[in-house]
Amino acid sequence: MFYTAYPINTLGEIKPGSTSPDETIDLGTVGVGSSVGTLAFVPAGFNGAGNFVIGSYSAGTFCTASLTPDGSGTYNVGACTADPSNTTGGDPEGIIYVPQGSTDFSGQTALVSLYGGGDVDAYSIDAFGLPIASSATPFITGLGGAEGAVIDPETGDFLFSTYGGGNQIIEVQGFAVPPPSTREPAAILLMAAGLVAIAGLRRRAVRSN
Repeated sequence: MFYTAYPINTLGEIKPGSTSPDETIDLGTVGVGSSVGTLAFVPAGFNGAGNFVIGSYSAGTFCTASLTPDGSGTYNVGACTADPSNTTGGDPEGIIYVPQGSTDFSGQTALVSLYGGGDVDAYSIDAFGLPIASSATPFITGLGGAEGAVIDPETGDFLFSTYGGGNQIIEVQGFAVPPPSTREPAAILLMAAGLVAIAGLRRRAVRSN
């Protein structure tokens, strides 16, 4: 399981059966602007399928990095250099890829939860699976701090959370059901659930300072 930690700009890795991180990566050492906000793997059938995508909350940018087994069941992370001109400008806290064939979506689309803007925007993606900032289209607006993002592999429903303006989990229905070949394993769903919990905890920690 992979998770991000804000505001310390780290990536945590937890192996099956472990109850604490088995590896912690300082993302500043691989080029991620402090601090990280989210991560994702590009699903099969999309540009850049399989790419490991990291989003910087502070810089509003996304980049891809390689994952290399380190021999102990965890992974080293390669350089992740973002294009500073391609910024969402809204503190990304979650990203999903819209199942292809979904109503009202043409082409390959990512939905990004933007905490600072209080909304979820839709983006076309580039050859690497990264959101193209200039293509941003509002999907849901008027939220109080949008965080997290996951697609239910059985129903195609999009779920994300909010913090600071309702503190709730929101479910959006109507998307196509992902084909079995692109569905992420249960471990990745656990990662998404963990990200939602961690996001809430970290916001409380920041506000208590």
